Amino acid sequence: MPDDTLSDRDLRRLNPLAEFRVERGRLAFRNLGDERKLAAIEGYDVEWWACDERTGERALVAESARFSTPSISIPRRPYPVLVARVRTASEAEPRWHKAVEVVMRRSGDAFDIVSIARED
Repeated sequence: MPDDTLSDRDLRRLNPLAEFRVERGRLAFRNLGDERKLAAIEGYDVEWWACDERTGERALVAESARFSTPSISIPRRPYPVLVARVRTASEAEPRWHKAVEVVMRRSGDAFDIVSIARED
């Protein structure tokens, strides 16, 4: 989601998180709505799920926790596939609480992001 192609109106309709990347054991991203000062945020609520690629079943591995910055520690256990469900906490923009799911596959000691999906 390039930040120069979305209007403020577009960013108010969805969770405006973008440019997810893995950096030094952390999942980092940008919040385009916060960068444009569209609404105050209280933080980011994140759940971590392990996913079995054969069955598609998921198991919660880290209860929802709130983070104040757009950089979140990735669980250190050796899960082959992890899913982060990230929600932006903002009283002014309740639509930002829709989840963004980031699926990551382990590659050696690191993770590669393989997909990003947004809750409707």
